[in-house]
Amino acid sequence: MVFVRVGLGDVYANQWSLLADVARKFAGSRARIDQQQNIVCRWVLNESLYDIYQALGTIGFSAGGRETIRDVVACPGMDSYKLGITSSMDLNKALGETLGGMGDLDQLVEKMHIKTSVCPKSCGQHHIASIGFHGAVVKGPGGQDPHTSCSLVDVQLSPWDKG
Repeated sequence: MVFVRVGLGDVYANQWSLLADVARKFAGSRARIDQQQNIVCRWVLNESLYDIYQALGTIGFSAGGRETIRDVVACPGMDSYKLGITSSMDLNKALGETLGGMGDLDQLVEKMHIKTSVCPKSCGQHHIASIGFHGAVVKGPGGQDPHTSCSLVDVQLSPWDKG
């Protein structure tokens, strides 16, 4: 299987047909989106790994970091959800840019996950993340104001995890 990190969880219209071509050529015409908003291509032959990597790179899918802190999951947010309180996609973009420029990180930090939701309903799975953000409303002097709430979870490696 080939797992492909999709930055910001976005696949653009011009990338879909190219992605379909890659799936037809290397993955038995099948590609799936996983729960982490990444692409999974099954049935890729070992001798095709370099070629599929090159093909995915030409359409913008060669970034590493899948299942690391840089692989931020976000719900679509106010872009598509009328009851959204905050913009998870803007937060996702800012987090991605910040983390992308940090270079090598500590092993424990790399294993953490960040997830964002625009409201407490949890489509972005913020409640199961190492660092979770969700939209909230706070009463202010002029009424209600949108805010982002952050939750942190203790992250530990298993004693047998060599990393």
